[in-house]
Amino acid sequence: MLRYTEQSNALTEELETAARSDVRGMLRLLRCSDNQVFTGFDGEEGLAGAVVREKVATTATELRAACTGAASPLVILSGCGTSGRLAFHVATSFASLVPDRARVAYLIAGGDYALLKSQERGEDDPHQAVTDLEQLIVGLDVVPDLVVYVGITCGLSAPYVAGQLDYVLAKQASEPAIRWIAGLVGFNPVALARSSVIEGWTSSFKDVADALVASMDLPSGAGNFIINPVVGPESVTGSTRMKGGSATKMLLEILVRSALMGASDPAAEALHALDCYAATLRSVYQGENMEVLARLVEAGGASLRSGAPIYYVGSDFGVGHLGIIDASECPPTYGASINDVRGFVDGGWAALGNRNGDLSLAPKDDGFDWQLSTTFLLDELAPALADTGATVVANLPVDTDATKLTDAAATLAALGSIPGVTKIALTVCPAHKVESVGVANAAAVAAGFEPCVVTVTTRSGAASAPLLADSDSWDFLYTELGYKLSFNALTTGAHVLRGKVVGNRMVDLAVSNSKLFARSRGIIAKYGQVDEAAAEAALLRSIYADSVPANVDDLPESAHIKQAMKRVRVVPTAILLAAGAAESVAGARALLDAEPMVGRLIASL
Repeated sequence: MLRYTEQSNALTEELETAARSDVRGMLRLLRCSDNQVFTGFDGEEGLAGAVVREKVATTATELRAACTGAASPLVILSGCGTSGRLAFHVATSFASLVPDRARVAYLIAGGDYALLKSQERGEDDPHQAVTDLEQLIVGLDVVPDLVVYVGITCGLSAPYVAGQLDYVLAKQASEPAIRWIAGLVGFNPVALARSSVIEGWTSSFKDVADALVASMDLPSGAGNFIINPVVGPESVTGSTRMKGGSATKMLLEILVRSALMGASDPAAEALHALDCYAATLRSVYQGENMEVLARLVEAGGASLRSGAPIYYVGSDFGVGHLGIIDASECPPTYGASINDVRGFVDGGWAALGNRNGDLSLAPKDDGFDWQLSTTFLLDELAPALADTGATVVANLPVDTDATKLTDAAATLAALGSIPGVTKIALTVCPAHKVESVGVANAAAVAAGFEPCVVTVTTRSGAASAPLLADSDSWDFLYTELGYKLSFNALTTGAHVLRGKVVGNRMVDLAVSNSKLFARSRGIIAKYGQVDEAAAEAALLRSIYADSVPANVDDLPESAHIKQAMKRVRVVPTAILLAAGAAESVAGARALLDAEPMVGRLIASL
């Protein structure tokens, strides 16, 4: 059975058609699909399911007890791609909030460079994963007496996470000086975890997941956990940055709050937080918010179709970094140029506070400059934006203090005078604070930006709610979810309108790791109308430009991936070859040059 995270969602099969007719129709499909995060799919429970909620509550209680009893607890959040970026985001958001004796840290496959630009080959290396984990522990000023490791992999497939989980399970039995707790967050049943043996290793992800399950019955595995609700297939097939990313953000925030902070009843606190997230998610797609989202999608789609970029401009780490995350996911998902969608934040790398510091002086990578400060945007990119049709989406949070709002308004004013650019100031505002949104709107108008407000419900409505989950101090978590959903809708819709999606499947993805190699083969089989063997043959022809090595059957998959990363439009080219629309790679590329709307060309086969 195909993993849920790789299946096509029947609710969004007409995503492309709906978007081309009226983007509001596409947004309604996204709403229906996103609701599955809580309602579940195919008889499996989502985040609102009784068994899942009990698992969250139990884990919250056990983590709280373990961390309270430790002198120097450390929580490590680790993942690849979107999962790793969200691990960084949550770890950084909470770093200044947790008690002094506690720490929360992150690991991401590919290191800090992967925060901005996909380094997805790192996902496939369990040995480097172990090295990264060991170096993190060794580099600490204070040796922890408790390590809570949380690996995140939406599909239960990432070798990077498998390697670290295997290491932690071994440590539980061999290192009494430090107590280790192993946790796994993902969105497939363990039975559907990836079962193929990891290249260069001796086990599969499923082997490790099964070992984690078995460890829960052992004294050494006390506190180990797996939280794996089924949130349903993604709105765009396999694009786990969307529903998987949203569920990841919610769960990581709940786990860190439960472990290191919070009320005297962590279980009730965790469940109420889930209810607040559910209320927020539902409200994003309601009422006038749909018009705001439609405005964003239409503007972004027009920019990308005309060859102009979409820029996110953030005034603080939280929302600013979410824009950077959204931008970083577009190249591997849609085969977009690294400069098509970019995110910037006031303060640049200093605002992020990442482990390796300022990377802006690092050598360029395929023309990418590693810059993310608004100063760079204003000095280097803004002068060339006039009359390009670009879209600039700035955020003005209602909770921004007066000084930050003044600084943000100054950045917007410098951009606001540029002609021929769509300039939108997006504010996601909790419904109970809507009266304060006027200040942000006035600042936007004064700077020459169009104010757009998404109003969200961040209260669950429960009569006896624990104070902390409902307090204003935690509103930022729920409004961030509103921003994430809005950003995802913008870039998803814009790339659909650009022709990067057929039905609900991305057709120009990057073949940059083993997961995407397998996904590409399936896409080629579907749209080339061939079996998997013929699809892989076409994929290899595209990767090697018709010069497939004679010993190709003896080469590891990683060799094909390394070669594929040197190419563009690998999957569309392979689809044309498989379908017989072109006899050679050169012929297929000529067809693609003549019709840059990849989706339209493939749909015509």
